[in-house]
Amino acid sequence: MLKLFPALLLFVSPLAFAAPPSIEWMVSVLIYLVVIGLIFWLVWWALGALALPEPFNKIAHVIVILVGLVIMLYFLLGLLPPLTPHR
Repeated sequence: MLKLFPALLLFVSPLAFAAPPSIEWMVSVLIYLVVIGLIFWLVWWALGALALPEPFNKIAHVIVILVGLVIMLYFLLGLLPPLTPHR
C-alpha cells in the first residue's frame, strides 16, 4: 500500500519549487484533491452499504480514516520547501 502513494502524486510531483505556484499547478492540485476525495467518499459509502457487523464496521471506518490521513499528510509534506542546512 505504501508503494501506491508516490504513484498518486505523479501529476503533482513538482510541489517543492521555490517559485510561487502557477495556475497549472493549482489546477492539478485541485484535480488531485477532488479525485482522492471521490475515491474516499466511494469507499466510505461502500462500507455503509455492505452492512458489516458492528465491530468490523467501526474497524473498517477507522482504517479508511487513517489511510486518508496518511495520504493527506504525505501530500501536505510535499508542499513544504526542501530543507537546507544552516551554515
